[in-house]
Amino acid sequence: MTTTTIGLLSAPETSETVTTSPYHPEGFAHALLIDLSACEDLPGGVRDPITLSDAEKLAAYKLFLERLRTIVKEDGQKHAPIDMVSFMKTNTTEGPSDHTYRALDGLKPRHAEFHCGVLEECEMRQIDKLKTPWPLDSLLVSGMIDEGFDGEYFPPKACQSLKSLTLDYCCGIKYCPPGGAAALRYLSIIENDAPGMFTSICAKNPGLKTRLQTLVIHDTSAATAYSSRAFKEVLKRCTSLVSLEFVLGPVPGGRRLRGGASEDRFAAAMARRGGVPPPAGLMGGQLYSREGAPINEGNDGDAGMWDGDEDEDSDEGAGGSNAHQGHAMGGNAPYPGYQASPWHGTEFPDEPSDDSEDGPFGTEDVLSANEFDDEAVSEPEALYLDLVQYLPASLEELRFRGPTDVLDDLPEWREAVSNPSWLPNLKTFAFRLDVTHQGLRNSYAKEASAEAFSATEPEVQKFLDVLSASRPSVKIVEFPAVS
Repeated sequence: MTTTTIGLLSAPETSETVTTSPYHPEGFAHALLIDLSACEDLPGGVRDPITLSDAEKLAAYKLFLERLRTIVKEDGQKHAPIDMVSFMKTNTTEGPSDHTYRALDGLKPRHAEFHCGVLEECEMRQIDKLKTPWPLDSLLVSGMIDEGFDGEYFPPKACQSLKSLTLDYCCGIKYCPPGGAAALRYLSIIENDAPGMFTSICAKNPGLKTRLQTLVIHDTSAATAYSSRAFKEVLKRCTSLVSLEFVLGPVPGGRRLRGGASEDRFAAAMARRGGVPPPAGLMGGQLYSREGAPINEGNDGDAGMWDGDEDEDSDEGAGGSNAHQGHAMGGNAPYPGYQASPWHGTEFPDEPSDDSEDGPFGTEDVLSANEFDDEAVSEPEALYLDLVQYLPASLEELRFRGPTDVLDDLPEWREAVSNPSWLPNLKTFAFRLDVTHQGLRNSYAKEASAEAFSATEPEVQKFLDVLSASRPSVKIVEFPAVS
């Protein structure tokens, strides 16, 4: 693959690379990587080039836009046309901005990536304003939090054509592109109440359950989310699902949900959200960043974000301590938390929003909240064991990675694989029990996972031997060890 990399303070460089992302689908010829980290402008942030004056920042930004226009003008002349665009470290100044999008107008990427910065925000609506539409087939969004705007900022209309969507360490995503997600066939959700987000996405896109072909669900920090009756019922109704990958972690403090006050909180939250499970963070589950570090832990200042409350007077005026906030903002803020910046200056005013009158979800019908009974959702459920009976019969590939707790369920798994009516189309199978409370990404995960694997491998191998004996045509593959 050809890769062209450009930053706000660096000229574009083009090189040949083997790959540029662990997530994007194969088959792309030329990736444009845009590093926006220089203008995060965070107080005390090490990425802010504090040695530059406001005039120097504005001059650098103008040069950055001109370089982008040159890349677009010369696209396809010396190298393969750009078919992938990746934004690194999106932030309140460059989310990316409408100015950056206009400079990119003319490209026709089939794959886009948005890797959010520390403020966990990004702006995609401007894609719909481009004169040259982006024919997107696949999208990766990493580290974004949807602050309760119910689809106002994500996704854009361009997502109607998506066949593949990956949400990596995002939270509370309400994915329902105007007109629906009729083309979506591949869905990957990594961490932060992944089962809840999957249930919500299916509820907002009713036909998705019968069209989805590949599903990847990783959630090592909120294992209780797998016990939701809503989640399991939706999973069972995915009648076109061919490939399924589950990665789930251990349950803090027990193997079952318990009744009582916490259960009442869950039911009440379900009712307030129209039957859609709340983010794990609301129910006491821990949310994590992409690096595996807990987020919002012990920070009372973030408590209000889940209630969707906005403090319109929170921004400082021109006389505030942050000088960049004194620049004119023009019309409506392009996305939550936006602040005018010396990078943009007053020469680049914002464009007002032109959201359609039909609202963020268009006219597609939304699944009734009554399809799932609230009492059934909050009813105590076995966390791992009964997942076996909710797997759709259409599966040809099943990859399951879990904690040592699943050893107790191996008799039921052996009984299932020995029954020819269970997943009769199964061709490929992976099974590994090495997930610990450390998850799979942080610095302690490798050692803890290796110890768990050593403890469970003998019993798991016996189970796989039963599978091989009863279904010799099924290919057994391995999950890679934690690196």
